[in-house]
Amino acid sequence: MTDGADRQAFEQAVEHHRAGRLQAAERLYRQVPPSAAHHADALHLLGVAALQDARHDEALELIGQAIRAAPEKAAYRLSLGQVHAAAARLDEAVAAYRQAIVLAPRLADAWFGLGVALQAANRQQEAIDVYRHLLTLGQRKGDGRI
Repeated sequence: MTDGADRQAFEQAVEHHRAGRLQAAERLYRQVPPSAAHHADALHLLGVAALQDARHDEALELIGQAIRAAPEKAAYRLSLGQVHAAAARLDEAVAAYRQAIVLAPRLADAWFGLGVALQAANRQQEAIDVYRHLLTLGQRKGDGRI
């Protein structure tokens, strides 16, 4: 595929994914070659699709590949935390959310996921502290939204 065709396939895959057509999205994500600029994103979103289909082991592998390809992407760590949380691997979820926060300290979804995982792990005080911090993110922004 050419760069333009790779980009088009990736964009079509994202459209299918947003519309809930996971099989069509996965087929197109898999067509993005390793040399393409969006390869790590395709791996990540393949992992998200696997998570949405409750294929946790596959999701972990794909998101792990995306992280190895682009370790600076906080969104990939966020998704890793979501997979671990869905599989009831709470310690791993907490660790992944914390890694996402290190990469993007204002990523509200990571803070929220961390709070939920801590709460599910019966670490109530830590969860409360995280939720309090999450509230301050919106206040710092100045518009009341997180």
